Amino acid sequence: MNKRLSSIVSILLRKNDYVTIDSISKELKVCNKTIRNDLVTLDNWLREMSLDLDKKPGVGVAILGDEDIKLRILNDVVSKENVIESYSPEDRKLYILKKLFSSNSTIKLQSLSKELYVSRATIHKDLISVEVWLKRHKISLIRNSDYFLFIEGKEKNIRKAICSLIQMEMEFTNLSKLLQSNDKTTSEPQFTSIENLIDIDFIKLQNIVLSVDSLSKYNLSDDSLMQLLILIAVSMRRIETGHSLTLSHDFLEELRSLKEFNMAKDLTSSLEANFDAPWSDDEAGHILVNILGSKTNIASHDSFLKEGLSDIYNNEATTIAKELISCWENDLKIPLTKDSKLLCSLRSHLNPAITRIKYGLPLNNPLLSDIYDTYPNTFKTVKRSAYIFKRILDVDINDDEIGYLTLHLACSIDRLKEPLKTVVVCHSGVGACELLLNKLNFEFNELKVIALKSATSLASFSLSGVDLIISTVPLDIDSDIRNITINPLLTKSDMLRLKVVIKEIYSQKNSPEK
Repeated sequence: MNKRLSSIVSILLRKNDYVTIDSISKELKVCNKTIRNDLVTLDNWLREMSLDLDKKPGVGVAILGDEDIKLRILNDVVSKENVIESYSPEDRKLYILKKLFSSNSTIKLQSLSKELYVSRATIHKDLISVEVWLKRHKISLIRNSDYFLFIEGKEKNIRKAICSLIQMEMEFTNLSKLLQSNDKTTSEPQFTSIENLIDIDFIKLQNIVLSVDSLSKYNLSDDSLMQLLILIAVSMRRIETGHSLTLSHDFLEELRSLKEFNMAKDLTSSLEANFDAPWSDDEAGHILVNILGSKTNIASHDSFLKEGLSDIYNNEATTIAKELISCWENDLKIPLTKDSKLLCSLRSHLNPAITRIKYGLPLNNPLLSDIYDTYPNTFKTVKRSAYIFKRILDVDINDDEIGYLTLHLACSIDRLKEPLKTVVVCHSGVGACELLLNKLNFEFNELKVIALKSATSLASFSLSGVDLIISTVPLDIDSDIRNITINPLLTKSDMLRLKVVIKEIYSQKNSPEK
């Protein structure tokens, strides 16, 4: 229910008698037609509340029905009239999802209708998008006799969905503020139930996680740390409400064989000592998988690789990285093996990526559309190499992962780009020539000046391998090499013309898109 509908209800219930549409429209400063349209919506909602909207021509409209119900609704309207907004279908979807995840039993459709101030018919429409969202997270929405709702699914999927729900609703910065706030008094539907999903002393939790020495070597990025804290908070809440997570015996044994498992046990032992919730080895293994799949800060990549992750992951990361480079090199005809940084950066990325890919951990790439728009063919090159993951890991990778790999390849291509071998022809004195060279080197990183010549000496100079000639005098030479004439002082007009020419030649020489 929006503010205007709420105001109409308030007017009618306070008056508790017939009120003309004209007087309502004047009080709310809208036209009579708007009020009539609102009354149609209000009529449907009141029926759900077991009340009637009675209309008498020439007299007005009034809300009729049980006085206790009318009093309760009036109290609700008065208490919320400062926060009621026009909630969109997306707002209601998020609210219903949070109610489903935070409830340990069924929830009533009638309760949702009352809390959101919409009809049951509207709630039924909202449940369509709710069900689609849940199915995407491998969770079923169960409807019991069209009056009650509850969810069913694997515990790992439910936890993953709750984390996704929290992260999709607000940015990490806003989420952090909300979680660290002691103010739990807000009654706006988009915020209620958050505390039921992650009701924990967040500062205390963060300090505990950061105090685990064996975890510090990972130097998690800010968003990875926040994701880990949310996961732990959600897991804690689920454990406390009797929803424990179990892993298959073979998978748990595989995790126990990793040297990082002791780190996960150190963390869960510290959590047990500070919070009233038991952490099993299965729960520790679940946390470990998410840590291994987390992104690290750039500064930690080298030390991270030197200290080493479990050999199985390092070996797989190196194997996949080398095969990717070989595949891309053959596809683009660019000597990528000459770029030593590419192998290092790919291994750093693939160590956590392998864990994410293997165990289906969620990854959101907010740069994906920009990456595709900027490097369309490079993206396609990486996508064509996805079969390597299928062959080695027996899993498919999504476009979010492909987007990040595209950035690594694009950076390598950029590092391997060759500057334009340029001959500068200048007819002025030494001082003017040096000034021109300094300006060219400062403004155009794409150039590599290999010779400074006079117009007369250019005839005897070998132009083999030269990409561009920049001259302060018009040249008459028999060559296919592009040449451009500029002022010795390199004017703004010269700069603009040079930019166009240099961009064209540089792209032709270095672009993998050719």
